[in-house]
Amino acid sequence: RFLLDNLSAIISVVIFVFVLKAATAFLPLWLLATRKLPAPGLTALRLCCTLAHVGEFGFVLAARGSTLGVLSRHVYLLLIGANSVSLCLTPWMFQAVNWLLPEEEAFFLGTSRDPPKPKRLV
Repeated sequence: RFLLDNLSAIISVVIFVFVLKAATAFLPLWLLATRKLPAPGLTALRLCCTLAHVGEFGFVLAARGSTLGVLSRHVYLLLIGANSVSLCLTPWMFQAVNWLLPEEEAFFLGTSRDPPKPKRLV
């Protein structure tokens, strides 16, 4: 019942966490990890979108915060709901990233003259 009553708040938390984690991961990945690759911007974008989901450790942190009394019951349930929704959406997010971003290796290494066509989601 809590999930349905607070669905807009849970989706807002999921979007906020995704955008915040993707934004904070992009610059370090672009500057440090991908500079030697043919398309460092696309590779960093692909990696930061992959890392942006909430993850299983969010359950542990929310439970610990609730146990210590730092989080109210409502905030705890909101975080658990957002974590659950994020984990359920992660496989589709991976597919969307693969569909939206081009395969940079073939295009940027010069083995293909045309930019790659997006893949179908099936």
